[in-house]
Amino acid sequence: MVVGLDGRVLLEGFPSGVSQAAAEVFLRLIAAAPEWQFVVFVSGQDKRLLDERTQEFVGKPNVRIVKRQIPNRILNLLISFFGWPHLDQLAGGVDVWFAPNIGFVATHKAQLVLLVHDTTFVTYAGLLRSYTRCWLSMIRPKKLLLRADAVITPSEHSRKSILQEFPSVPEEHVSVLPFGPPQPPQRSEQAWAKVQDRFQLPQRFCVTLGTLEPRKNIRTLVEGWSPAMGTLVVVGAKGWDQLPRQAQVQYVGYLTQEEKWTVLQHADCLIYPTIAEGFGLPLLEAFAAGTPVIAGPHTSLVEVGQDAVLWTNVHHQQALHQAVQSLQTDDTLRQRLVSRGRSVLDTFSWDRSIQQLKQVMQGVTPQANRTL
Repeated sequence: MVVGLDGRVLLEGFPSGVSQAAAEVFLRLIAAAPEWQFVVFVSGQDKRLLDERTQEFVGKPNVRIVKRQIPNRILNLLISFFGWPHLDQLAGGVDVWFAPNIGFVATHKAQLVLLVHDTTFVTYAGLLRSYTRCWLSMIRPKKLLLRADAVITPSEHSRKSILQEFPSVPEEHVSVLPFGPPQPPQRSEQAWAKVQDRFQLPQRFCVTLGTLEPRKNIRTLVEGWSPAMGTLVVVGAKGWDQLPRQAQVQYVGYLTQEEKWTVLQHADCLIYPTIAEGFGLPLLEAFAAGTPVIAGPHTSLVEVGQDAVLWTNVHHQQALHQAVQSLQTDDTLRQRLVSRGRSVLDTFSWDRSIQQLKQVMQGVTPQANRTL
């Protein structure tokens, strides 16, 4: 079987959780299916970027990389207005096309497997930029979901939300494939010294992660932050939410994966105030880093975090203050959450999820094409 992997999501200027999850799924699927052939498809005018973001796939015996130097905006507009060009044909012909997010997709013969991370683009559309809403209207998510031969999503909450927001989608077409546990680098005091010096970070601090956009609710966290709670370090790409300057709040912007892990491993706690997520990968990242978590019990977060999170009202300053103070002063509570975090990590498995993904792909493919 030949599987096309839509790698255009890998070309983000500041790779988001969606981009990072896509790369992880691609690499693990390629490793788990040596009997299949894969085509990693990317397009764009920046040849250096195309080469850089596909480097991890170079040299793999069952992988072919196809790079088309077509401006993505032009490609997207053509797909939106004319349903052409067909991506499976641009990739040289495949049996299954795997789209790792809601985007512009047109295929000729290939079966379509679509990964939908969440439905916040519908349920929280009012928090999106007008530009993003316009772009989504051109993608036509409902039409894309109905065209898909199979839809996968990382949480049961997201599955229920997809079926609720798009009731025309057959229930049997939507499967839950949770993401697996992240693999942090080894804790390094040398790396910490470098990051601490670069950003002038204090020895003790709390951290929050996420692009600065309204859905992540970081504004509420910053506005409610009290100097008595110590220092809050805000890590994330600049989005479209303007955050106020606040005493004891440091903005460090977008960090590399190594820098992010270093900050997370040395933080007193992760505060994750988001109001809507399709999965909540930062929770698993904090568990893997041995860092306790404070979060609000919203959407998929309870499903992912289970009993390893100190759940609180992240909209309420006093409740948040009490939660932070508890983790700063109660070592027994900290250790209990860290231990539970490790246990929760054990309930997630990339191997199990990738095997499910293989079954989904085999299920949508005509019997004659399932083997090479």
